[in-house]
Amino acid sequence: MNQVNVYTLRFRGEVGEGVGNDVPYGREPRSPGVGNDVPPQQTALQPTVKQNNVVAGNGKNHRKPSGQIDYLVSEIEQVTQDTHSRPMFHILAEVLPDEVIFQLLAEIRQGDGIRNPGAIFVSAAKRRLQPRKS
Repeated sequence: MNQVNVYTLRFRGEVGEGVGNDVPYGREPRSPGVGNDVPPQQTALQPTVKQNNVVAGNGKNHRKPSGQIDYLVSEIEQVTQDTHSRPMFHILAEVLPDEVIFQLLAEIRQGDGIRNPGAIFVSAAKRRLQPRKS
């Protein structure tokens, strides 16, 4: 059952009702309440799933599911037309932020006549992993 909330503007100095916990319509008996008189929600322990933590050159942990890594590798292979470098693409897809990967792929797409786009991608990606010197 969907309900519509109705809001109105009230300007400073106008007399009227303030914000309250009452609603002009009923709610389903089993749905949780809203307001100050509602007890906190109970929590339950849930099992955790161990993930591989990979530290990139910037020192931040990146946790990516294997399906996401596989997707990134397939995108890299499609743009570079290079399937021989799959192991290296896999490593780079694990450690590089997705935004960096897509930025590099966009740059390769724009570069007409690149002879070995797979090697260019790997070289540029490795440079992104190296710490910058001050």
